[in-house]
Amino acid sequence: MVLGCFGPPRRLFRWGRGPWGSLSPMASRRIKLHYVLIYALLGSHIPYLPVRLHELGFDEREVGWILALPGVAIMITPALLGWAADRWVSSRQLMGILYATAALSMAALASATSMVAVVPTFLVFSLVSVALFPLMDGLALEYSGEPFSSIRVWGSVGFLAPSLLLAVLLHWLPVVTALWLAAACAAVGAWAVRGLSDGPKIGPETASPWESLGALTEPSVRAFLATVVILALSTAIYYVWFPLLLVQLGVADAWIGLIVNVGVLVEIACMRYAGTWEARLGLRSLMALGCGASALRMALLAATPSLFVAVAVQACHGLAVLSLYILPAAYVDHKVDPSVRNSAQGLLAFMRGGASRFLGAMVGAWLAPRGLGAVFSLGAVLASMATLCLLVGFRDRARVLGG
Repeated sequence: MVLGCFGPPRRLFRWGRGPWGSLSPMASRRIKLHYVLIYALLGSHIPYLPVRLHELGFDEREVGWILALPGVAIMITPALLGWAADRWVSSRQLMGILYATAALSMAALASATSMVAVVPTFLVFSLVSVALFPLMDGLALEYSGEPFSSIRVWGSVGFLAPSLLLAVLLHWLPVVTALWLAAACAAVGAWAVRGLSDGPKIGPETASPWESLGALTEPSVRAFLATVVILALSTAIYYVWFPLLLVQLGVADAWIGLIVNVGVLVEIACMRYAGTWEARLGLRSLMALGCGASALRMALLAATPSLFVAVAVQACHGLAVLSLYILPAAYVDHKVDPSVRNSAQGLLAFMRGGASRFLGAMVGAWLAPRGLGAVFSLGAVLASMATLCLLVGFRDRARVLGG
């Protein structure tokens, strides 16, 4: 049923011609495979790591501090490694090193039981794992034969898949099993990376991060990026504290991932039709809908926290993902020269997930002792501010998804 969302197989594996020349269907499948693996790595640990930390005896504030570490990592590695990938380093080799390090550090995190062990292992994992996503986006955006959303949707499939397996396993195994599954996904990625290809490098005299940033300084683009940053603050709060809300509501570990992934099913459907919606509504309106959906989700969780509401708000997740991940990646790629594609995606990751993710988690940790209602209320305010920023400052009529 899920795969039916993507259309017939010939559309799913359609390929076109990009700057690297003709692409075989096998090359396209390999890119989609890596989206599955990278997001399975994410989907294996994001819903369960807060629960694992809670199980180890960490309080809500300590959980918030620990889960702010990816925000620190995103301020360091994605932009630097994106710049290196554009200039002279093989993206494939970089990804192999990142995958392998992610596997080892996640295995160490699964074995850790104290703050002294958890913090450094999770920091190392964060530093390497956050750089995989912009590198993969840069690679996928080279494949101009099909819309970005139709390739990126395989990341949603990858995020969904672990919860189906863990829903069975966690009836008999401890929640730390989810972290071991994440390590296994990274190990498979390290092995499978040899099937990827690299595009030609453009040399050290160009493609600095500052050049890619310079293409994003138009007033309307600045308003768009400010919207993304504010929305990322709100979304960081959701990802950190929603699993803990489910724990407070008495949800068993095995069901947490399934509830989270109700939203991923909606996300898959939204990606299937994202190009059509953009053509009819325009980029600005579709972004505003996503920001508004994020605000509604957080407001409902703040006002009426219940199991019914927790499941119902997953209907907002697809539009929220479009506005934070899919549309920004495609829009930034539309604005910059292809020669600095990886640098631009790394800088976008920095803006979207660096300070925003860190501050969102830290402010949430500060508010958590007052109750999760206060945390989600802040998230609703931030998402509303993002909507307002977009509507006031963004006027670009570009179409970035196609389809």
